Amino acid sequence: MRTNLDLITNPTDPLEVTRADFVGYFHPREIVADPELTVARKRALLAHWLSDANTLPNAPHIRRSPAGVTVSVDHLRTSLEKLDEMVEAIAFAELTGSGAAA
Repeated sequence: MRTNLDLITNPTDPLEVTRADFVGYFHPREIVADPELTVARKRALLAHWLSDANTLPNAPHIRRSPAGVTVSVDHLRTSLEKLDEMVEAIAFAELTGSGAAA
């Protein structure tokens, strides 16, 4: 039986992040909202995007994804905070017994 905890992490998640992982995402909130990705995978993608390696020259508050989409550091951090809220909600649902997913 699958539980909501399966939404947090999955042993089949790829370990590395590639450029192709970002194709089709134009804002960090789209990664957060993607139902096909686990929370761990979403966090990996957002952390990669937030990495200093993706800083624009002369614009340290902007990051460019490997697919070429630029956003502010604030948007990326907000998306990571949203993931933390999702994990808390999933853990609470599991704790209270209201969280078995189909």
